[in-house]
Amino acid sequence: MEVHLVGELNKAVDIDLPNLHCHWKMLTEDKTEKHDAQHWVLISGADEGFTQISAAAASQNQASAVWNHPLDMYYASSSVKKWPHMYIEIWSQDSYGRNDIAGYGVVLVPATPGTHELECVIWRPYGTFMERLSASFLGGWPQLTNPEKTVLDESRYPLMTETVGAVHITLSVVTSRTDDLGVKLG
Repeated sequence: MEVHLVGELNKAVDIDLPNLHCHWKMLTEDKTEKHDAQHWVLISGADEGFTQISAAAASQNQASAVWNHPLDMYYASSSVKKWPHMYIEIWSQDSYGRNDIAGYGVVLVPATPGTHELECVIWRPYGTFMERLSASFLGGWPQLTNPEKTVLDESRYPLMTETVGAVHITLSVVTSRTDDLGVKLG
């Protein structure tokens, strides 16, 4: 089966921090488990990248940082297991050039062919009172030690988080050779 993903990271909304940029990555395999074979192979394109820094602009009482960053990747897959997720980290840069995590998010890539408008909710660890007080004056919000594993974990219940905004993504999914696996999508 072949899957071609084309689209763009449009913008971040409701994140009340300056100079936002995004680190994105496609998660196609569970790196914590041992595999005999890799099911998803990137044929062309980039499956990880960074957007430019965008100063947040207020529009319709909503702070937004517009990136319109292009996405284009082409995969071959021998299985529909572990369907791709897009992992997102939002970073903020202050006036001194220091980068600080603004939040994390993950969104499942739609399996249905067509163009999809996705919204990825961005969250960050809540932290203790002292961590929050320190972050409000000095920066340095609490960070996850293993964020990719944490965002995909089905049980994040011990982790207290707060929502900080959302990222809007436009993604077109094109599939071919699905008959090779006996799969019918859509």
